[in-house]
Amino acid sequence: LIVIKLPPAVIGLFQSLIESYEGIGIVRTLDQAQGIVSVLTTKDMELQCMAVLNALRPQTQWEYCPDSRETDF
Repeated sequence: LIVIKLPPAVIGLFQSLIESYEGIGIVRTLDQAQGIVSVLTTKDMELQCMAVLNALRPQTQWEYCPDSRETDF
Protein backbone atom coordinates (compact mmCIF):
# COMPACT_ATOMS: atom_id res chain seq x y z
CA LEU A 1 0.00 0.00 0.00
CA ILE A 2 1.39 3.34 -1.07
CA VAL A 3 -0.29 6.48 0.28
CA ILE A 4 0.33 9.73 -1.54
CA LYS A 5 -0.99 13.27 -1.67
CA LEU A 6 -1.62 15.15 -4.89
CA PRO A 7 -3.64 18.15 -6.01
CA PRO A 8 -7.34 17.15 -5.77
CA ALA A 9 -7.94 18.40 -9.32
CA VAL A 10 -5.66 15.68 -10.77
CA ILE A 11 -7.01 12.67 -8.86
CA GLY A 12 -9.11 11.56 -11.85
CA LEU A 13 -6.19 11.95 -14.24
CA PHE A 14 -3.88 10.10 -11.86
CA GLN A 15 -6.33 7.22 -11.50
CA SER A 16 -6.80 6.97 -15.27
CA LEU A 17 -3.05 6.94 -15.88
CA ILE A 18 -2.38 4.24 -13.28
CA GLU A 19 -5.24 2.10 -14.58
CA SER A 20 -3.85 2.36 -18.12
CA TYR A 21 -0.91 0.24 -16.93
CA GLU A 22 -2.52 -3.20 -16.66
CA GLY A 23 -1.87 -4.84 -13.31
CA ILE A 24 0.33 -2.09 -11.84
CA GLY A 25 -2.08 -1.11 -9.10
CA ILE A 26 -5.49 0.03 -8.00
CA VAL A 27 -6.10 3.63 -6.93
CA ARG A 28 -8.49 4.41 -4.08
CA THR A 29 -9.33 7.94 -2.99
CA LEU A 30 -9.00 8.21 0.79
CA ASP A 31 -9.67 11.95 1.19
CA GLN A 32 -10.72 13.83 -1.94
CA ALA A 33 -10.61 17.29 -0.37
CA GLN A 34 -7.00 16.81 0.74
CA GLY A 35 -5.97 14.86 -2.35
CA ILE A 36 -4.95 11.74 -0.46
CA VAL A 37 -5.07 8.48 -2.39
CA SER A 38 -3.72 4.99 -1.94
CA VAL A 39 -2.22 2.77 -4.59
CA LEU A 40 -2.68 -0.92 -3.92
CA THR A 41 -0.12 -3.12 -5.63
CA THR A 42 1.39 -6.55 -5.17
CA LYS A 43 4.92 -7.34 -4.01
CA ASP A 44 5.67 -8.65 -7.51
CA MET A 45 4.62 -5.34 -9.11
CA GLU A 46 5.97 -2.96 -6.47
CA LEU A 47 9.13 -1.95 -8.37
CA GLN A 48 7.23 -1.42 -11.61
CA CYS A 49 4.54 0.54 -9.75
CA MET A 50 7.15 2.82 -8.19
CA ALA A 51 8.76 3.35 -11.60
CA VAL A 52 5.39 4.40 -13.05
CA LEU A 53 4.65 6.64 -10.05
CA ASN A 54 8.03 8.34 -10.37
CA ALA A 55 7.47 8.88 -14.09
CA LEU A 56 4.09 10.49 -13.33
CA ARG A 57 5.39 12.71 -10.55
CA PRO A 58 6.15 15.77 -12.76
CA GLN A 59 2.72 15.59 -14.39
CA THR A 60 0.68 14.94 -11.23
CA GLN A 61 2.87 16.61 -8.59
CA TRP A 62 2.31 13.83 -6.07
CA GLU A 63 4.27 13.43 -2.85
CA TYR A 64 4.36 10.77 -0.19
CA CYS A 65 1.70 11.31 2.43
CA PRO A 66 3.50 12.06 5.70
CA ASP A 67 2.74 9.75 8.60
CA SER A 68 0.13 7.85 6.60
CA ARG A 69 0.28 4.95 9.07
CA GLU A 70 -0.99 7.26 11.82
CA THR A 71 -3.87 8.70 9.79
CA ASP A 72 -7.31 7.20 10.29
CA PHE A 73 -8.92 6.68 6.88
